[in-house]
Amino acid sequence: MSLPAVNTDPEEFKKFHQLLTKGNPDYQPFYFPLVKNGKDPLPGISWKKNRKTFSEAYSLMREGFNIGIAGTDKDNLCIVDIDNLEAVGGAKTTLTVKSRKQIGRHCFYFTKDEPAQGEGAIFKNSAKQNIATENAGEVRSNWQYVVCSGSFVPCSEEEIRRIPEEDRIHAGKYRLCLESEVSNITYEELPEIYRTTLEERRATEIAASIKKIEKRQCKSWERQGQKNRSALFDLDIHDVTGRSNQPGKRFEMFAELHGSETGKNASISGDVLHCWRHNVSHNAITYLAVASGVSTCSQAGFPHGGGSSRVDVEDPYTQFTIWKYAKDHGYIPKSDPIPSKALIYCALNRELCTKEEITDGWKLPVSIYNRVLEDCKKEGIETGREPIKEKKRKQKIREGKPEKINVPFDVVAEHILENAHIFSMRDNKQIYLYKDGVYKNEDTEALLDTEIRNVHNEYYAKYWNEANPGFPLTHVPKATAKYVSEVLAYIRAYTHITRDSIEENQDRYINLKNGLFNLETWELEPHTPEIKLIRQIPVFYNEDAKCPQISKFLHDVVAEPDIDLLCEIAGYCLTTDCSHQKAFMLYGVGSNGKSVFLALLEALVGGENTSAESLQRLEFDKYRTAKLYGKLVNICGDIPDSKMHKSEVFKKLTSGLDLIDGENKYQDSFHFRNTAKLVFSANVLPEGKKDKAYYRRWVLVQFPNNFEGGKEDKTLITKLKDPEELSGFLNLALQGLKRLKENGKFSNDKSVEDTQREYEFNSNPIAAFMDECTRGSQEDIDAILFHSTYVLWAEVNNKRVTPYNQFGKELKKLGYENYRNNEPRSNCTKKVTYWCNIEITQEALDRLNWKKDTQACPFFSLATDVEKMQLGQAGQALPLPQTCLVNKPYCHSCVFNTKSANTKDENANKIENSLTNNLEACPKMHFFDSMSDRTGSQDRYVDEPVLKQKKLISEQQNEEHSAKNLEYIRSFRADLKRLMSDGHIYSVDNIPSLLDEFNRRYPGYKQVLRYQTLLDEAERLCKWGWE
Repeated sequence: MSLPAVNTDPEEFKKFHQLLTKGNPDYQPFYFPLVKNGKDPLPGISWKKNRKTFSEAYSLMREGFNIGIAGTDKDNLCIVDIDNLEAVGGAKTTLTVKSRKQIGRHCFYFTKDEPAQGEGAIFKNSAKQNIATENAGEVRSNWQYVVCSGSFVPCSEEEIRRIPEEDRIHAGKYRLCLESEVSNITYEELPEIYRTTLEERRATEIAASIKKIEKRQCKSWERQGQKNRSALFDLDIHDVTGRSNQPGKRFEMFAELHGSETGKNASISGDVLHCWRHNVSHNAITYLAVASGVSTCSQAGFPHGGGSSRVDVEDPYTQFTIWKYAKDHGYIPKSDPIPSKALIYCALNRELCTKEEITDGWKLPVSIYNRVLEDCKKEGIETGREPIKEKKRKQKIREGKPEKINVPFDVVAEHILENAHIFSMRDNKQIYLYKDGVYKNEDTEALLDTEIRNVHNEYYAKYWNEANPGFPLTHVPKATAKYVSEVLAYIRAYTHITRDSIEENQDRYINLKNGLFNLETWELEPHTPEIKLIRQIPVFYNEDAKCPQISKFLHDVVAEPDIDLLCEIAGYCLTTDCSHQKAFMLYGVGSNGKSVFLALLEALVGGENTSAESLQRLEFDKYRTAKLYGKLVNICGDIPDSKMHKSEVFKKLTSGLDLIDGENKYQDSFHFRNTAKLVFSANVLPEGKKDKAYYRRWVLVQFPNNFEGGKEDKTLITKLKDPEELSGFLNLALQGLKRLKENGKFSNDKSVEDTQREYEFNSNPIAAFMDECTRGSQEDIDAILFHSTYVLWAEVNNKRVTPYNQFGKELKKLGYENYRNNEPRSNCTKKVTYWCNIEITQEALDRLNWKKDTQACPFFSLATDVEKMQLGQAGQALPLPQTCLVNKPYCHSCVFNTKSANTKDENANKIENSLTNNLEACPKMHFFDSMSDRTGSQDRYVDEPVLKQKKLISEQQNEEHSAKNLEYIRSFRADLKRLMSDGHIYSVDNIPSLLDEFNRRYPGYKQVLRYQTLLDEAERLCKWGWE
């Protein structure tokens, strides 16, 4: 496949950059690469995290990559993207780029307007915001981008035909068309179509908010009686203004109150009237409140920045005044029934009753009700109501039949809403109830179920006493399950909000037992139900609290650099922020404090804010991810080491940006962005996919110490969970969080490559050995030698040794193959196993041979001292190989020194002469070391290399030590039997040939025993048998 042609123009891009930054040396443009011949960012990484300097972007464009530029919330760049020049009209002169179709423009400005962010951002008049029109273009100022000058995106034939003929030669090119310095711009200077579009969006949002309030008010008014319902509550803004929806057309409103000179202070859209002088909006009721003199425009209207009208339509005086004004001005019929609250005003104003005689806030005793109607009629006020006749009710009482009582479900629902702070999620309808400083979902429906039944009973008793004063209440019928469901459905219908609407506050505060910790001011504020927080940390904040026990524990379980890291992890888990896109794995074999730290972290964050799903369950069980919603941390200890065959869900959960599908069994599914940090512990890490995107998300923390054998404190976690200790730990966590925010990364940060190496090393040691120590070859390798090298590697790296047979099985799982070959010997045929196409690298041999060895001298020796090298002793020690100097993790203790000649080893007298037959000895051979001349011991290090060596036994003049010779013979017999067993040799025809093979494997014996002695002992064993 041919490579795409390079059509970009780096010099054009360079000229654009110079003009953009001219006069603004402090401005650093946010450049990032786009695909070649396209407008999309590079795949595999968010463009917001792929920022490039100018020089880097310039180099990429020379390679054919396009470059994007974005305005961000940290700079003052405002980009006006014009798609339709005719619709937009003129724009303020500035640095301008033609788009690829040669009919669009990208105008670059700087603005001093504050960014429109946070609650009510849409209502802020700022050029530093994003505004999208239908087809005229966009304002791109806050994390939106355009393609830079110098880039190239091919045009289709149809697009080329639309380009003016003189510009077709430039089709596909982004190029400068106005080489001007960058101008400043304000919101008021933006082309009118962008401002009009924003105002329409504002109007739509306001209308939706007002309608929601109206809907709830209507429910309240409906309870006051459908029979006498006033038409006042059915009026819309068109009825009272006589105007239709015309978003772009403005007119005069309340001129005598506003003092407007332009006559363009109002418009109507979305069935709502907008006052642009006071930046408020009105429905019919609030409009009439202003018109009737009950309130002013600014107080009656719904603020554009969010909020409610200050007009209390439930107030009796307000309701009466608005109703009478509407009737007097013909907005409602003359026969319209007076609203119930307005009737209350008439009764109280005439002192016909007291507030105590009014029930449910709107019901008058029948006698007073009838008298109010009579007085109003005398005063010329048409109430539109008929007096209540009590004849039927009295007849029932005379007949001994009490009136049947029914409690409407909406009455109970409104009572609960008036006395509790509640909201529900729009997508899955879960209800949250405010209590003790936090909105909780757990057990909320069960609590409301009980409360609904209790409120129902109260209202039933109240209605009974009003309707049947002559009958005692002997039984209250219980509310049915259907009744409870109807009340809950009502509550959901009038309290639902979106998940996104509560996220801002979750990021700004840490909700503690004694207040809200503001992460912007770093101060504690009092609880308030107005701030909707669905999590609470069960710890009291005390800035002077200390935690000596926890501090000691942290110093005991991890290395010094990781103490700060653990505190940062704890602080990170207190927030809903997942921007660092990290998961945490605590690892180490045995009782080393991992579980205690996880229990401590859960005690800090709180059990209600913690889930406990394993890595594998999250990936493969669709119901498990829903358990993480609303949680701050997911803690799972001792996760299994089963291989992770996929990691898509894991990556989404750690990103904090991707929408996650959540579903609880038998409930509606929903979408959410994860806020729960993933914290796991394991003895052996689960093997993951060889994917850098997987490994870059991990922070690995080793717990190296072991507290078994009487060293563990079984009551430690109880001591650490003491409230004072936890308050002190909270301070450490907040300090860690502050450090994390300032540094932008976790302490003891590692590269992706180092993390991957550490992870694989602890998840599959055999695979790590193969990656580190072997390479492909045309030759095959002896299986016994291969396993011996692995054993040495495992011992050097303090890993558990896998037995020979299991080692072979694991290699086959990794895809390696072996075979067995019959190889003739001088006296027998031997089956030898080989692994195909593998060899040990020389670099690995260098590292392993220079391992830390407390039993023997180094393997490397001068070639001139051949006999001593064969025996396993060094002559003049060679310099350390260069690979050992580079690989410090392997060679930090790999220095072989000896004590000064004047220093006596206190253990020297305890050392017996013996043939070294120890796993810690020099590889591939056995040898003889003696007394204080022994080399390679850790407790004999000085600064000089080993030079002193013992004399070989072959060089000794006295061979009278028969006792020692007997010991050598016993050792010889054992090693000879081992040779026979390893080679599966059960009969021998040629003893000398067998002895030759033995001496090649164990060269030290021919140095301490005569050949004839070895031959005699071999023949003797042959007669005795090899068992």
